[in-house]
Amino acid sequence: MILVLGIGGSFPYGFHISVINYPSVHIRKFINETWMERHGSPLHPETIMLLWSFIVSVYGIGGDSHFTLNSRVLGLFVCFRKKCQMFTNLIMLVAALLMAFSKTAKSFEMILAGRFLYGVGTGFSLNIHPQYVGEISPKKLRGFTNSTVAVFLTLGKLTGQVVGLRAKAGTFSFDTFSSFQSTLIERFGRKVLLCGGYTLMCSVLALLTMTLSLQVTRQQPSGCLPSTSPLPAGATVSIMVEIFSQSFRPSAFLIVGCINWMGLFVLGMIFPLIVDNLGPFCFLIFLGILVLSAIFIYLYLPETKGKSIMEIKAEFNKLNFGKKEISVTENNFPKEQLFCTKL
Repeated sequence: MILVLGIGGSFPYGFHISVINYPSVHIRKFINETWMERHGSPLHPETIMLLWSFIVSVYGIGGDSHFTLNSRVLGLFVCFRKKCQMFTNLIMLVAALLMAFSKTAKSFEMILAGRFLYGVGTGFSLNIHPQYVGEISPKKLRGFTNSTVAVFLTLGKLTGQVVGLRAKAGTFSFDTFSSFQSTLIERFGRKVLLCGGYTLMCSVLALLTMTLSLQVTRQQPSGCLPSTSPLPAGATVSIMVEIFSQSFRPSAFLIVGCINWMGLFVLGMIFPLIVDNLGPFCFLIFLGILVLSAIFIYLYLPETKGKSIMEIKAEFNKLNFGKKEISVTENNFPKEQLFCTKL
């Protein structure tokens, strides 16, 4: 079940993020040639760059669109996760056909439509996968099974990078570090991996900024991958599943997914401008975000390893509000727990 959910869940998300980078030269050339055939004049380089940025970023719009359709989406997640997962595969199949026949039809708009549908499909599957695998797993293996979401996501990125092996030889191998996170997460806990991962990424980005500013080398970005893959990636999914009860979990995943996809779209659109204006110091923005995130997690997030939802709530109250932990008995058993399923 973990393998099936991984291939149809987080794997396509990672694949479509990385695979679009390598044919960038060919897609830009295709856009310009198509425009010349239609209008008899080439496009301005800035216009080509804008269209290319939109092709990359429309993936985020597609992922974010299904969160804002209507309130029925929430019921779709709660009641029909299995059918919804099967339906997303059909969406991505249509997207693949649009991308495959775009050159034959001489239409770069089909690439835009395909990327949008890819975003819609992976947006659904990325929210269904962690909820489904978290609910079917026993308590002792909850951290391990939740970390497989990040493993398959990274395998998707790895596969996308292998497709562009000629251009990226030597960097995709760092994604294999993600295989260690499934063992580390149960040994050290979620909070340690999150804080340690963010701290390590801050160090890597600081070194990256220094090397780029000194123009020593431009191959350092691959160093970001070992710290992002094995440490905070799997712990993030486990935290999301464990801190919310089953009744509130779909809503929480919808909100997190909406923010994630919107951030992906904004980053894809403005990052070329950030690079042009800040140059080698463009990574300092992300360094500041990582520092704030690490401080917030250290101060306000409790450890959830091996704890039930009631124990986690008690830890939240004790850590954030100074309330003493209240033992749960038959007399003060929370009402919302009366409706929990066997899982």
